[in-house]
Amino acid sequence: MTLFAAESDAASLAAQYNNQGWTTEINASPKYSIRELFSLSTQASAQKLDVLHCPHYTLPVGLDCRSVVTIHDLIQLRFPQYFSLPQRTYAKLMIGHACAHADRIIVDSRFTQTDIEQEFPSSIGKIETIPLGVSEHFGRRLSAQENEQFLARFGLTRPYLLYVGSAKIHKNIGLLLEGYRRSSISKDVTLVSAGEPISNNSEAVRFFADESFRRSIKELGRISDADLASVYQNAMAVVLPSRYEGFGFSVVEAMKAGVPVIGARAASIPEVIGDAGLLFDPDSADELADLITKIADDEELRRALVEKGSEHVRQFSWQACAEKTMHAYLKALQ
Repeated sequence: MTLFAAESDAASLAAQYNNQGWTTEINASPKYSIRELFSLSTQASAQKLDVLHCPHYTLPVGLDCRSVVTIHDLIQLRFPQYFSLPQRTYAKLMIGHACAHADRIIVDSRFTQTDIEQEFPSSIGKIETIPLGVSEHFGRRLSAQENEQFLARFGLTRPYLLYVGSAKIHKNIGLLLEGYRRSSISKDVTLVSAGEPISNNSEAVRFFADESFRRSIKELGRISDADLASVYQNAMAVVLPSRYEGFGFSVVEAMKAGVPVIGARAASIPEVIGDAGLLFDPDSADELADLITKIADDEELRRALVEKGSEHVRQFSWQACAEKTMHAYLKALQ
């Protein structure tokens, strides 16, 4: 089995996979370049591959083997303001090419399947919906000492509400902040963010201008996986307010960590959360505020959500994801 990797990624991939029977071959073409599309076809032909799996939407041109492509979402089409005209044009053309020419298409959710089928009818009948997995390390229970050391290191006190993710516009940070401010807990419960600082969001400017409100927010920035597991496990609840997600890792990571989740009733989020969390209208700060207050005040509700989440998250395993992906390869060969 062969991994084709960009030069910048080859060493880390080789270290991770070469002892598992894989070989790593460098592709020197720039990522997302026209040259890459043809050079990968040449390498695939030279290796006499049966199936080439492209884990993003850039399916090479002129392949002489069967192909599988993963398309996580249509963010370039649904939120074009994030991307330049060349980036949007490239994505539209390449996703269309992948949908027309791949033998099988893997997506992370039924929502993304429907989104792609409506935008690219050539994909119909080819799509395999395969949910992603969640790392087991989020489920490792921390000792009391580990928890206290983590909290002290980052200057955190419990209870706190947690958001994990980027600060892009579709993440709905403005509504998150407004819902938190309107809740009855904002003076007693900190809002913690991990990942890109939410103060980078254009909708957040007016909230951060209020110094008294600003003091109730703690931005950790990008943190290690170990610290991410800790910040989940010490949270009162995790909120995912996004308007658009192809999957939504933070809610399954929170469930694995034994933390209640609140999510927007949008895109794939209700599908991923199921009945194991609370959902709100992504346009209603009042509805979010009510749920934040409810989950803070009701210990029995938190316990029930943790129990449901622990059961629900079992379906999101990397083992199952790998097995279903292998099945997609076999279907591509038929």
